Amino acid sequence: MNPKDLVKKYIEMGQVLQLATVKNNQPAVCNLHYAFDEISNLYWMSLRSTKHSENLRNNKRTAVSILHDPNNKQCVHIEGEAYELTGEEAAKAHEIYGDRFGQKEQRLTEAQSDNPMLRTYYVFLPKVIMLFDEENFPDNSPQKVSI
Repeated sequence: MNPKDLVKKYIEMGQVLQLATVKNNQPAVCNLHYAFDEISNLYWMSLRSTKHSENLRNNKRTAVSILHDPNNKQCVHIEGEAYELTGEEAAKAHEIYGDRFGQKEQRLTEAQSDNPMLRTYYVFLPKVIMLFDEENFPDNSPQKVSI
């Protein structure tokens, strides 16, 4: 299998990503359930009041890691940008997220409100993808994968 297909497979098979954010040179990491679209943009829902949501409001540059198989050292590391979605973008994310985790109209209601204590949708746009896979590429891991 080629690296691009493996990245797609590992993203599709995973359910939880690790999101790294930073504010004032202080890093933070969290685990989030995610959904994805056909071009590997990643979507999640979070409270607007969380540390990672606050960090993203101040700095949209971030990184994501998706672990596939720790025994074979298979994972995807991605650098990119993430931000809160509003309007039609939030409605699109609601459909994508609902297709994966079940449709719940309460999610969209929360996302379309301005209440800072409620959840909303976020998107992560990949810029640089690195595939770590010592089973498929024992002598050439990691592999940089074009988007």
